[in-house]
Amino acid sequence: MKSSLWELQLSEFCECTASADPTPGGGSVAMVGATLGLGLVIMALEISLNKEKDLPRASMTRALVERARQLLSELRRHADEDIIAFQRYMEALRLPKEGDEQKAFRQKSISEAVEHATRTPLRAAQDTLKGIEVAVAAVELTAKNVISDVGAGVAMMEAGLRGVLLNVTINLPYLSDQSLVEEFSTQKRDCQRLATERASLVSQAVEDLLSMK
Repeated sequence: MKSSLWELQLSEFCECTASADPTPGGGSVAMVGATLGLGLVIMALEISLNKEKDLPRASMTRALVERARQLLSELRRHADEDIIAFQRYMEALRLPKEGDEQKAFRQKSISEAVEHATRTPLRAAQDTLKGIEVAVAAVELTAKNVISDVGAGVAMMEAGLRGVLLNVTINLPYLSDQSLVEEFSTQKRDCQRLATERASLVSQAVEDLLSMK
């Protein structure tokens, strides 16, 4: 596979995902979906900006687009980082374990890799939550004829956030530091709760706008 998922053609990405290769896995695919979801929100804002005649609203929309584009780069990066974290863990498992010194180094490397593989999706989810918050702000600035794209975008981001957090859940039992387990569990729960709340606000607002005559 190429050095970045984003270098693949869409058909290649689909084939890699549907293969026996463990990467790209759930975390990476979830973050690709979240990235595309934010892209839909940006598209809706850009189209609305082109039609906006009110200068203050245009300024607000332009500022939100800039913020969203910066965040888009972060979400793109998270898709690749999920693979890197998995590869780091596999490399740790392959370390030699002949003597006590090698065994101790291997176990330390595995522990560090598991912690990294838990922090990585948690950071990805937290940045995706920021993307959902962009969508919350976008509802008021988006033209009605493209508001459905904001709804679709936030649905994809929420799904991506849920998907990538599963990598946190699966790694928690393998963390040896109980204080980290509690810290990550709390952060995961809070992130999921806020994402659900924010995404529901956007979905309801989009439905209301689309049902208006």
